[in-house]
Amino acid sequence: MQLQVERELLGAFDGRRRLVLLRLLQHELQQLSLRQPASRKQCTRLPVPGVLQEGGQPLRFRIGFGNDVHRLVRGRPLVLGGVGIEADLGLQGHSDADVLTHAVVDAVLGALGDGDIGRHFPDTDPSFKDARSLDLLRRVVEVMRGRGFRLNNLDATVVAQGPRLAPHISSMEEQLAAALDVSPDRVNVKATTTEGLGYCGRGEAMEAFAVVSLVGEE
Repeated sequence: MQLQVERELLGAFDGRRRLVLLRLLQHELQQLSLRQPASRKQCTRLPVPGVLQEGGQPLRFRIGFGNDVHRLVRGRPLVLGGVGIEADLGLQGHSDADVLTHAVVDAVLGALGDGDIGRHFPDTDPSFKDARSLDLLRRVVEVMRGRGFRLNNLDATVVAQGPRLAPHISSMEEQLAAALDVSPDRVNVKATTTEGLGYCGRGEAMEAFAVVSLVGEE
């Protein structure tokens, strides 16, 4: 096989160029043979590219995405990431309508391949009326643990024209981290506006996006 490859490659060259190419080819083949395991048994012991490892053990890795929108109305409290925020308008919903936490719940369920928040906590069930969304997240965390996974990290964004959310970001991260049973440095929450565009920009609603990564031992 090696001779056949050499002849095919060298057919297009002559003289000194052929000699140089031959030496390069021989060197590469020699390096390749040194990198190859002596047996199939040895090969299975080598780390597999793209597979996360911790303490020498391979880890299962999942990614989930969540998105939620709630209308802003009068006479409702505004709760984001489990934190009550003083505002003229609150979010409408069957539970406390915590749009940020709902997005996180959907992200975790998505990573598990287990539907969405509406399937697990339907708004037709009176037992979830005015429920704290952080409590719903804790129940999903129990499902996650039952599947042998734990949270690696969370990155989330709240889209709202107002009120100003920056002073509350740290508290949101701490509340979400506690519900997810991780340290706050594994949770990142951002807030942004749409510069007056769309339903969020007109102050009609708030929207949230969340991405989580989960890891679990094989």
